[in-house]
Amino acid sequence: MLGGVDFARGVETLHRLFGDPPRDKLTACFHEAGHATVSVAMGGMLTKCYVRNTPGEDGEECWIGYTEAPIHGVTGDAVNIRAEPERARKLAVRTIAGVAAEMLMGRGHPASSVEEQYEVAAIATALVGKDGAEAWVNARLNEAAAILRENTLMFVGIATALHDCHKATADDFAHQNLYRCRFFADTGSDTSPENSD
Repeated sequence: MLGGVDFARGVETLHRLFGDPPRDKLTACFHEAGHATVSVAMGGMLTKCYVRNTPGEDGEECWIGYTEAPIHGVTGDAVNIRAEPERARKLAVRTIAGVAAEMLMGRGHPASSVEEQYEVAAIATALVGKDGAEAWVNARLNEAAAILRENTLMFVGIATALHDCHKATADDFAHQNLYRCRFFADTGSDTSPENSD
């Protein structure tokens, strides 16, 4: 049970109502780029981000991904929600960012990343109660979307790298000069045109 919800039954219900979410390469790239961009914009450092295809349960090609971009003060997913509400809010924004990216790019689906949606709903329920949870989740979704809009160049750079190379790391961006961002200062890389090869 997560936040008072039977997780497995909830996932099954959403899939029964809405079908399976798209699992194509482009959607996976946008989704992971959303997590990475929001994490970096919130002060994190992109460690790794990748997409890969794997056979789905029905044998069809299925693209999945993973992003690791720790945010200072939000390392890992364990958080005491009531004692650390600001940290919980940042975790929720980072978690819902993949869904926000899909929606911004016109690839949203009601059953997309159900696990992440449930995680954010559980945080909301713990912070504001069941009655205010939907509004709180929507506010975090809008917050993530605003961060993505403000950091379009970074978002597109990460999504492009994922699409073309299936991975993105801080070193990849430093060498490709895809964008300039303060997180490179932490890696010792300078991506300014004057210092490129």
